[in-house]
Amino acid sequence: MLLAPPGRSLWPMLFLAGTPTLIFLGGGIGIWLWNRDTGWYLHQWGVREVRRGRWTQLHYDDVETMTWKVTRVFINGGYAGTLHQVSLRSAREGQPTVNFTHSHRETGVSSIYRDAPNEIENICNGIARTIAGRMAERLERGEEVKWTNGLRLHRGGIRVFNSSKNWEDVPWERVARVDITEGAFNLWVEGEARSKARASTAWPNFHAGYLLVVMRLRGQHLPAKPAESARRAADGETARASGGGPGLVLEYANSIEDHVALARYLDRATPEGRAAMRVRIWVPVGIWTGLFLLACAARYWHGRTDVGGLLLSLAATLAGGALLVFVLKFGLPRLDRVRLARELKTLHEQARQGKRADPFAPLHVALDETGYGVRDCLGEGRFAWKDLSRVAWFNGYIFTFVAGDKVTRESIGLMVPPRLFEQKENARTLFETIQGWHTRACGGPTEKA
Repeated sequence: MLLAPPGRSLWPMLFLAGTPTLIFLGGGIGIWLWNRDTGWYLHQWGVREVRRGRWTQLHYDDVETMTWKVTRVFINGGYAGTLHQVSLRSAREGQPTVNFTHSHRETGVSSIYRDAPNEIENICNGIARTIAGRMAERLERGEEVKWTNGLRLHRGGIRVFNSSKNWEDVPWERVARVDITEGAFNLWVEGEARSKARASTAWPNFHAGYLLVVMRLRGQHLPAKPAESARRAADGETARASGGGPGLVLEYANSIEDHVALARYLDRATPEGRAAMRVRIWVPVGIWTGLFLLACAARYWHGRTDVGGLLLSLAATLAGGALLVFVLKFGLPRLDRVRLARELKTLHEQARQGKRADPFAPLHVALDETGYGVRDCLGEGRFAWKDLSRVAWFNGYIFTFVAGDKVTRESIGLMVPPRLFEQKENARTLFETIQGWHTRACGGPTEKA
């Protein structure tokens, strides 16, 4: 029971205590009423939004401006999820802007694999492709297109607002590379150690302009719309994976051991992999040795041991460090195999639900003197030998790597396991054949690990 102090009324105390409660309660009810019956739905050709019982629909082809912000959330150093904030504004007058937010949690996989895009990324990439097509048409007409704050696009290159507060033209030929790091776009120019321009990826229509820049740097045209691609496939215009002539056809599915072999090749036979493995081994060994040496020196300093005991402790510390090197050298690959197997099984389970590409999907590979084609359950693609950066031989495996460019880095192209051949000499013969094709196509280097 509430009692007021003697000689004072109870109502001021009730007012002071009840007013904040009513304000917060009323605000919560207001927010609930405002967001009641609110939601959004993505479809093949457009998005629908319902807000307070009123429906709004927007076709993807009618989107004039798209703002797409992607934020990776970490809590106490651990990955918690990815947040997508999307805003779509129509070119038609009177049609409201559609805003929606979506969060999901990606499965952590090794850096040698790339997660398939989710539904939000597929739709936003499609909208960006449509907007980029309109921007490309304006560039062909000789117009200048505003990209972000401080960056503009024209037919000859990119116009940058420099530190001198003047506009500077950067021709396409001078662009060394472009990349996105920590949510920011960087433009690198040949002959300059620092990036020429930096812009946030959360600007309106950034992704459409970035797609256009990527295609221009690669000397390519924007890909056709999905409907146009489907029509060409129906008319038989899509290239087949079997290539332009007779060759070798392989049908198999990659196993966990095949992916482990690729990881071991990257760890043992590449400079980056060897450097990373040295760090993983020698950093713990250095910490172990340093701590025990300090402990031995402290005991000797305080007179708790003599010279003989100190030398014995130092010998034991060095022996323990050597043993730790041996344990890490042979234990880390086995731990990596367990981790990689767990991640691959998770991706395989998600692939059964239609969310990811299956790392164990059956493959149909056709090789000839012009290149090779790969077909799986998701589609097919073809690579010419001149598109490869290197061909490698490792423990009976044949690895091909697709060359990077000004936008993307080198990536794994093909893994041919030795179990496909009755004798190891047959695999070696195929490697030498591919090596010859690659050398004749571009004179590029090959590797023997």
